Amino acid sequence: MNGSTDRYADIKNRICELAGSDDSILAVAVIGSSTRKDTPADEYSDLDLIIMTDEPERWYSGEYPEMLGEVSISFIEPTLGGGRERRCIYSGARDVDMLIFTHGQFVEALEKGVAGWVMNRGYRFLYDSRGYEALAEKHVDMTVKRPSMTEEEFQNITGDFYFHNIWAYKKLLRGELWSAKMCIDAYLKVRLLTMIEQYQLSAGNTDVWHDGRFLDRWADTSVLGELEHCFAHYSTDDCKQALYATHRLFARLASAVARKRSFSYPAGAEKCAAEFIGISAPEEVFESGFARCEYIGKDNAVLHVWKKEAHFSDYRLPVTASLDMLRKHKGSIFIVDARNGFEDVREDVDWGFEYFLPELKKTGCEVWGFILPEVSNIEGEIDLWTREIEKNFFVIRAESYEQILRAAAERFGCLEYTGSADATLYYTYKGCRYRLASQPYEPCLYIIDGERIVCTLHNAFNTSELIGAFSEGKTVRAIDGRIYDERTFCRLLASAVDSGRSDMDVTFAARQAGI
Repeated sequence: MNGSTDRYADIKNRICELAGSDDSILAVAVIGSSTRKDTPADEYSDLDLIIMTDEPERWYSGEYPEMLGEVSISFIEPTLGGGRERRCIYSGARDVDMLIFTHGQFVEALEKGVAGWVMNRGYRFLYDSRGYEALAEKHVDMTVKRPSMTEEEFQNITGDFYFHNIWAYKKLLRGELWSAKMCIDAYLKVRLLTMIEQYQLSAGNTDVWHDGRFLDRWADTSVLGELEHCFAHYSTDDCKQALYATHRLFARLASAVARKRSFSYPAGAEKCAAEFIGISAPEEVFESGFARCEYIGKDNAVLHVWKKEAHFSDYRLPVTASLDMLRKHKGSIFIVDARNGFEDVREDVDWGFEYFLPELKKTGCEVWGFILPEVSNIEGEIDLWTREIEKNFFVIRAESYEQILRAAAERFGCLEYTGSADATLYYTYKGCRYRLASQPYEPCLYIIDGERIVCTLHNAFNTSELIGAFSEGKTVRAIDGRIYDERTFCRLLASAVDSGRSDMDVTFAARQAGI
């Protein structure tokens, strides 16, 4: 086993001795890592056995497994060809998997090619009383093949995936965290793995292992980089981020597979799922081997994710793409995920300070967030940028996207509302709690501190309209056509409170707020 002593030698010897004295044992074959040359067994490998027998029940519930050694853990599970598998842990944490077949089951598995799926990377017969080895040589193709999916299969898996994006998000909204997480980190990941396999097969002659084995060896580095963000802790915010990342990675790979195979890509299904879970439509995404940029409508934020360190055009192209999104969506937050890289070339720093930051200021962006661990290996670069950014922007550094959003909300205040019966709406900002009021016959919104009207916004909104929209995650439209979600509405209120004016038109307040 990879140049070391065979940890399973005693078990192999015992089963051969047992087979030689027991006519019910027809044959024993070894498969798996102990027979492979390309990825040989190591100290963590198990022993995979195929056992052909006339008395399978004696391996499931009888004494046979105990005759090979002291069993610490044991259980049974279904396996290929209609057989069952006994899995045991012997002394020394040695894992032995025994695939149990009758003569008929094994011959059928060989002839139909089912057995070849587990034998085509290598096998060796330890004992053979019926000539199975010759039959295996005839039927087992030692060439490992991973068939490409048909267009019908492609359409089905993409529909399945995008459907369950919505399903999982609904579970999160209803507070069913366990169900949501199991869908995001189990069900959807199986579909994602299938698309990773098809993406690699489309890209070239990749040896794609089953069930994600050795994924870190055969998958593209850009895929591995994105996978880091696709799994969640047991929290609602983390599950949302994992769902967003899983959706983005699957969509990228699926669209690439469709182009390569000339399949029709279900862009409508992707957009439907993206809009429901609150991430940007496909046309508002930029992606290269170095970065991914997208506008997230529900948060009015541009998320810029560095996949790895980038320089010159590899750096400036995605930064410019983010800038274009920030220009299109006035007043949005700019969030940079720098966990996987940044830049350190002086020419790029100069370009960023002399061109990008002045242009960013023109977009109305006020908040710049960095997603970084508490201690990062690029502290010097971040400090350099932070000192310059803080001259014109509110800088937030946090370990997650959601933490930055919460900090940004505190920056501009937050809303709270009572039930719809009295439709009372409150706005908390800089330690003060204001009541918002309106009158049905006059399109004004009053910002009230105690009994004092701090500011009156003319041509504004009715509080019932605001509560109805924001409680359902929807937006409202002002008389001048501007559209407000809850966060941009808070920015409007912050501008009005900070102005010191007793009244102003809502359009003027919006311009002051950069909306």
